[in-house]
Amino acid sequence: MKRTLILFLLTITNAMAIETLKYEVLKKDNNIEIRRYKKYIAASVSFESKDEFDKKAFRTLADYIFGNNISMTSPVLTKGEKIGMTAPVLSNEDNKIWTMTFSMPSRYTIDTLPAPKNKRVKIKEIEEKDMAAIRFSGFMSDSNFNKNERKLINWLERNNVGYNNDFTRAGYNPPWTLPFFRRNEVLTTLK
Repeated sequence: MKRTLILFLLTITNAMAIETLKYEVLKKDNNIEIRRYKKYIAASVSFESKDEFDKKAFRTLADYIFGNNISMTSPVLTKGEKIGMTAPVLSNEDNKIWTMTFSMPSRYTIDTLPAPKNKRVKIKEIEEKDMAAIRFSGFMSDSNFNKNERKLINWLERNNVGYNNDFTRAGYNPPWTLPFFRRNEVLTTLK
């Protein structure tokens, strides 16, 4: 029974294999890597409240992908960014914009990708960049993210690696994946 369950789970994982972002590992230290990500195209959606983000972000991007016959890719990236000063000054409770990003399959170019029907979905080309990543399993809870973000910061500072303080959540698995099989990461762009 145990063997059957493991084989079933491995089969599901392999059957659900999807394209992931291309990168080269420049340095590795246990579960922390310095990576060079290749150029890619991203579709993103932003919301000004965490509540609206939680309710609508994934659905909005999923509607774009499934409505236009684009394959799913991983990871799904999420980030909360502090808003810089602009005029007029607009404020909300936590002064953040929450963004979710899906990388588009590599077979598309910026010209061949279907135009989004929803104006909230933004398509842009992301240039090659170096990033630091820490990998962990379990749920992508705020506490797991914060704990691993702190570990990554400590490692970067101990190793004198400059970073941009733009920490991003990266999730690679569908929601039904058991926690100990999940691949999650905290990423930050390097200077």
